[in-house]
Amino acid sequence: AFWLDETEYLYMSIAAAAAAFWFCYYEEPGKQLLEFVVFWGDTLGIGAFAVIGTMYAVRMGFGIIITLVCCCITCTGGGVIRDTLVKRPVRVMHNLEEVYAEAAVSGGAAYLLARGAGLPLQVRVLVGAGTTIALRILATKYNIKNVSVPAVIGPLKA
Repeated sequence: AFWLDETEYLYMSIAAAAAAFWFCYYEEPGKQLLEFVVFWGDTLGIGAFAVIGTMYAVRMGFGIIITLVCCCITCTGGGVIRDTLVKRPVRVMHNLEEVYAEAAVSGGAAYLLARGAGLPLQVRVLVGAGTTIALRILATKYNIKNVSVPAVIGPLKA
């Protein structure tokens, strides 16, 4: 696993988990601070992990589609674990929930485009993470949710 060789990812995860547990423990019911912290932590986290997953898949020599799948799994896997641990519905598994995987894959694709354009690593990282973060912020600001099949074609009949 790459996190055994590149321990900065492990340290980032430990710091994020510690911050999340601290805020959860000290948060008073009815306050919006927790949701604010969770949103920004989550948004910055998927921005970072979109790039991390994409870069690792590129290093492994995977093609574009597999690289974007790796990007998506890297980003959504942490969210699934988080939601499960705090006993919330797993957001990425429910239709009409917030844009999450779409933003991550878009950030991964932006990284790949920047890489294909020959941009320096720092710029590629900013482009990939920035795309993911910007899409999450815009989707939240304008209340853009995932599309579900029944919402498009109507409910399925048995």
